[in-house]
Amino acid sequence: MINYLKITFVILAVITQSCVEKYFPDIKGYEDLLVLDGMITNNPPPYTITLSLSSSVNRPVFKPYTNARVTVVDNLGNEEVFQEEQPGNYVSSPDGIRGVIGRKYRVIVHTTDGKEYASAWQEMKDPLGINNVYAEIESRVTEDEYHTLYGYQFYIDTEVARADSVYLMWLAKGTYKYRSDFLIRYIYDDRKLTLFPKPDSLRFCYHTDYNNGFFTADLTRFSPPEVTHFPLNYVTTDTRKISIRYSLLVEQYTMDVEAFAFYNQLSEVNTEQGVLYAQQPYQIKGNVHNVDNGED
Repeated sequence: MINYLKITFVILAVITQSCVEKYFPDIKGYEDLLVLDGMITNNPPPYTITLSLSSSVNRPVFKPYTNARVTVVDNLGNEEVFQEEQPGNYVSSPDGIRGVIGRKYRVIVHTTDGKEYASAWQEMKDPLGINNVYAEIESRVTEDEYHTLYGYQFYIDTEVARADSVYLMWLAKGTYKYRSDFLIRYIYDDRKLTLFPKPDSLRFCYHTDYNNGFFTADLTRFSPPEVTHFPLNYVTTDTRKISIRYSLLVEQYTMDVEAFAFYNQLSEVNTEQGVLYAQQPYQIKGNVHNVDNGED
């Protein structure tokens, strides 16, 4: 049995080394493109729209686009010009335009080089209520056959939708409490070291993780049109996130079919599905276009 295991390991190692080869795609013409990221909801303003320029795949960096004119309009003729509070971040007024269910909205951007970009009209849909968000202890298979990964799998249940054609997206934000590895024993100030009076007072810390991804669901595939036991993010015991206390804040958005198709494609591309059956990346088109040039 020992010899068999050794032989199997050697064969697998050879196969792995012979099949894995780094590939560097020749991606050209996709740098310094205008990127618009923002959202209007029925929650009270202010709202934020971020403008930036795309960067290299090999060296990703945030490149804010400044001094643009960003305007949000609705189908009733109301509009507001957002103000640039930080480089690339354009913010509405707290008492300015607000999302109203049933109305349609679009964003118009005038750049410093005289170009005009506009998004497609998007209708503000009626929100759907959340019944429950909960976690269950589950295990995951790892590459090590002798190691089983345990953690909390979070799920969500929604109310029954009043219409069949409802499209949902969830954003999950996790906050956890953890114990720091070291105590603060000294304070260095003005080239002097003094004892910190209460080293245990700052031993416990809190951190919020905004990168839990997003999740989508098409209720036209459910009968009745509701979501039950829908999986969200998975938090493992390999990190300190659930060592003491963990809280998950879930935001649920109802959108039209065009917006859902965009976010659903993003979710598919960014989902890890393993080496052999991974989703191949592909170009995803947004709903913003150059008014004078359809190819831009």
